[in-house]
This record gives sequence, C-alpha cells and structure tokens, in this order.
Amino acid sequence: MSGSKGGGIPTRWIVLGFLGVLVILGIYVVYAKGHEMSGGLFGFWDDLFGGGGQTGGKTEFEAAIECAYYRCKENCPYAITKAGAVGDFNCLDYCKEEWTDDNRRICDGHPIEIQLSSGETIEASWWRQITGGSNNALSRSDCIVDRIYRYSNLNLIFPIDSSECNIESAGVDGIIYSSCKLTSDGTFYIWSEKHYWPNECTVGATCIATIICDRQP
Repeated sequence: MSGSKGGGIPTRWIVLGFLGVLVILGIYVVYAKGHEMSGGLFGFWDDLFGGGGQTGGKTEFEAAIECAYYRCKENCPYAITKAGAVGDFNCLDYCKEEWTDDNRRICDGHPIEIQLSSGETIEASWWRQITGGSNNALSRSDCIVDRIYRYSNLNLIFPIDSSECNIESAGVDGIIYSSCKLTSDGTFYIWSEKHYWPNECTVGATCIATIICDRQP
C-alpha cells in the first residue's frame, strides 16, 4: 500500500510533484535555447502562465517605450519580462546579447524601430506609474535631449514635428505635459540615454531620457 502514515503527504503526491518540476525545467531549457536572451526563469514563468506581458490592454507603443526604458534603467532580462510582446512588437527582438554592456543594459544606442499611427497617445500619469516618480515628465524636443523639465530625473521626449501635447504646467523650469499624441503615421525610433546633469535632477541620481524620434537617429 503506497502513501505515508500519520497524516503526512502521500508518497505518490511527492513523486508527482517532483516529476512536475522536472517537466517544467525541461520545457524551460528548450524555451531558453530557442531565444537569443531569456528573461530568466521568472520571465519564462510569466510567459508560460501570464501571457508574456500581453495582458492589461497594453499597446505596442507603450510596450516599446517600456522596453527602451527598462533595458537602460534596469537590464534586458527585466525589460523582456516587463514589456513583453504585444501585437507585432516583442522586446526580445531589441535585447540582443551583442548590444548589451557588462550589466546587460542597452543605453545610448540601438533604437527600437516601430510602425505607429497618428493619434496614438501617452498620458503623463502612465509614464509616472512606469517610472515610479511623481515629477517624471513628458517633454518635446527635436529628437535630442534638451528642453527637459528641470526637476525630472526621467523624461519621455516626443518629437516636435510629429506630436501635439497638452500643457500641464509651464514656468522657468520648463514645460511639462499631461499627455502627448502623435500627429503622423510612419516609422518611429525609441531609445533611452543616460545622463548626469548637474542641477538638473536629484543629486547623485542617474537621469534617463527616453526619446521618441520620427527619423533614423
């Protein structure tokens, strides 16, 4: 007669549980070999049971911004897990091993290329939720890091020629926007740059600007 005595867990359930773990690990090995870079076991678990970041009504535009931001701020495995794959966009495609630094980050190059449509909009509230800062701002520029809001560590910059924005506040420290939308269709490029601007962000902090550009940088 199988099973343990004294009210413990039956032996057959222990064996089945062990076999289940082996199956999951086997699937993970096959999964990891089929990808240029994996988000790790936790990223795989999210892909297997959580849809790989495709839940929650996220748009391709939002996923591309998240990917560009997280692969610079954190690292590529984290970006793959958080941004995931939405529609035709997959963050994994923009986290190639040869692009990363020693910390598996990608900053200051290798932009994400994505087809976007006029009217696609980003809210400042969404950007602040992603970056975790109430002062983090939407800005506009000519595909370069300037005209940023002075006291924002993390700016999301829209292209002047291909966007319209609603002003949230304006003053000597710059203009910040409550939302910005694209005003043209076409190919856009998204990447993040790391900066250390004296007197332009919190002392000792790393400032990151995520740039949306309507031309090849």
